[in-house]
Amino acid sequence: MCGILFTVSPDAASLFHGDLISARGPDSTRSHTIQVASRTLSFTSSLLALRGPTPTLQPIVDAASSSVLCWNGEAWRIDSQPLPVGANDTKLVYQILLEAVENGGDIPGALRRIDGEFAVVFYDGRRNVIWYGRDWAGRRSLVKKMRNIGGLTVASVGDDGDDWVEVDAGGWWKVDVVNGKEEWIANEFRWELTQTIAEGVLDESSPEIDDLHRALGEAVRLRVQGIPEPPHANNVSKIAEKPSKLAILFSGGVDCTTIARLAHDHLPLSEPIDLLNVAFENPRVVAARRKEKNIADSADIDPYNLCPDRITGLSSYHELLSVCPGRSWRFISINVPYSDAISHRDKIISLMRPHNTEMDLSIAMAFYFASRGVGDLVRPSSTSNSGFAYSSYPYTTTSRILLSGLGADELFGGYTRHPTAYMSSGTGSYPKLIEELQLDLDRLPHRNLGRDDRVTAHWAKEMRYPFLDEEVVRWTSMTSVTKKCPFGMSSLEPSEGKEIGKSKMILRLLASKLNMKQAAREKKRAVQFGARTAKMEIGRGGRGVKGTHTIMKTVII
Repeated sequence: MCGILFTVSPDAASLFHGDLISARGPDSTRSHTIQVASRTLSFTSSLLALRGPTPTLQPIVDAASSSVLCWNGEAWRIDSQPLPVGANDTKLVYQILLEAVENGGDIPGALRRIDGEFAVVFYDGRRNVIWYGRDWAGRRSLVKKMRNIGGLTVASVGDDGDDWVEVDAGGWWKVDVVNGKEEWIANEFRWELTQTIAEGVLDESSPEIDDLHRALGEAVRLRVQGIPEPPHANNVSKIAEKPSKLAILFSGGVDCTTIARLAHDHLPLSEPIDLLNVAFENPRVVAARRKEKNIADSADIDPYNLCPDRITGLSSYHELLSVCPGRSWRFISINVPYSDAISHRDKIISLMRPHNTEMDLSIAMAFYFASRGVGDLVRPSSTSNSGFAYSSYPYTTTSRILLSGLGADELFGGYTRHPTAYMSSGTGSYPKLIEELQLDLDRLPHRNLGRDDRVTAHWAKEMRYPFLDEEVVRWTSMTSVTKKCPFGMSSLEPSEGKEIGKSKMILRLLASKLNMKQAAREKKRAVQFGARTAKMEIGRGGRGVKGTHTIMKTVII
């Protein structure tokens, strides 16, 4: 993974916010500058080396054509063929682009050959053309703004100015450096959901469960194999026997727990896996609990154990210990005091820009602290009739790679609006549900993946998304809606005293088939509610803050 900063200017370009770019890739930061006609082109890349036996320093410059590549991301397949374990994807992408330069200049055609999570700036030196853009889902950040007359800056993360905009995903911007003309080239591509409504009940014996297992398992395999040793092994806690290469953003829900279970199948048992579980001190929640329990002193309340994600996280952690013995599962409790959340607030707002709502902030804050990976390693020390007792030790993850369960809700009907669409006719309407799922797929490139990348990559961490793997999405789009999220047509029942609804049923059945019976029945929660980052503050004049409101000045409570 890398940070990208590109500037084209009618005069000598001055690079800025270089510290933010270098934070994304602390292994190396280099620049390259060239003159084209009366314009200065400046390329800067920082490097977080995660693929191949030796780092490939960027920008990469081709002496023969003067072409330049700044590549931020991971290519998992080229021409639908998985890259071998340990292959250097940057070099392979570079060769594909140079071949396109020498054979007509079809850079969009070359990029369409790649399955992966990436953002790119590429200069075709033969034609004096800049290409920049992001993959179909926008899984890597790229923002831009106009500078002076005829100037342009494209970067992985912007500075504190208000004139940044997110670069569109699912296509490529083409800039003629000589005349300054900019053109959008859209990909001729759209995931079209099948309209088929199949008969029969979905259960653990259904072939679709095995199909999803294969597709999702392969997506996880590609993202966890061949990870290099972390360079800062001395940061690992003294009680941890081996530095971790892999961490999972872990709420304990069915999405992330299934990913953890599949990662277990593709990593040697000697490799530990860190489960990063974040919980916030929310003054509103603490005050409500004090009132409910008639408790005089807030010191008598543990604010972190009031977070739903802490409860489900520990539950799924214990299930992993039972189902996957021999693995070192490290549950990392990341507890964020309210004072820490406030002290980092301005930095988070700056990183997530141009996103600027209270909901953006509450989600970004959870990812920001979770990806930092600083907390306590929690281990069960004993059991009793009242439950588990734990011991904990200060711990900082050494993993530079984070797996995320994002995408499962969009693919498998995990949001409240999905059963609402199904019941829109009063008796159940799969065509309406299909419409809603198609809308979710179409909106993915315009959602919040760029924001999430900016706040997590600040800690030199890379998010990887198995559910958004091209082959997983392709299989899902071809599968009947009644074989993915059959509201009212499944054999899976909630455990005693728990309500799960019927969301993401195929994923829940897969988790159950993998013996993650408890995780299969966990309730869906948005991260801002599970970690308690929502509504931590009040706005001007005491008015309640809604998620859609633009961020306002903080009032400490």
